[in-house]
Amino acid sequence: MKKKLSVVLFMLCFGFGLANALVIQEYAVRGVRPSDRVSSLEFNPEIDVSDDSRGESTSLLTVKYYQDIKDKYSIGIEVPGARYESPEKSRTGLGDILLAASYTQAFDNFSMVFLMENTLPTATDDTLGTGKWYVDFSAAFDISFTDNIFFATGYKYYVSILGDDSRNNINRSRVRGILGYMTDSTFYVLLDNLYHIDFENSSQAYILDVEFGMMLENDLSLYIKPGWQLGGAKHIKDWSLSFGVKLLNL
Repeated sequence: MKKKLSVVLFMLCFGFGLANALVIQEYAVRGVRPSDRVSSLEFNPEIDVSDDSRGESTSLLTVKYYQDIKDKYSIGIEVPGARYESPEKSRTGLGDILLAASYTQAFDNFSMVFLMENTLPTATDDTLGTGKWYVDFSAAFDISFTDNIFFATGYKYYVSILGDDSRNNINRSRVRGILGYMTDSTFYVLLDNLYHIDFENSSQAYILDVEFGMMLENDLSLYIKPGWQLGGAKHIKDWSLSFGVKLLNL
């Protein structure tokens, strides 16, 4: 628990220290809606506590790169470094690498997004990945009620293709709903509701993440995102804390 608290405190202090170190001016908030097509390089440390009572957790540092193509297409890659800790053992290494491609169609106040992701079994230890090559397909839309408020929802389906036969197959889906508020400049907050359905064992999980973010420069943003599992028979995590720095319009 002390290690987890020290990681949390470091992430909080680093984030607020970075914000205070820069003169916060008024910049347009970008890269927040699911349909926003902005090239970005992101550094995303995260702690995911699967069982707080046992001291079981996974810490991640994921580097994410997404390239916008003609304001409609996007391709990306996410490479996670990971550390698993439990009373029995700890492991450090590479996690599962993700490759993504998407298409966006925008209208006046309404946008649709179609996404395909490939997650490769590149983890260097069983505790750091699924042991499966799996793909997921999703469709989502977002609608702007005003210049400051939007709602987004989508459905994603995951299925494993190949991998270690001794590991659990992946056959699940996720329904997501995001309510977002952005000031006229600089700040935003997202209520991110995630409902997971595991078809392999007929179980569900409801997770709520809350993201607070700000623009520090015209091409630089910062966010912090705590999350909790609030219900469901499928246990995914007790709580999590994620922090991110994004370089935009590369």
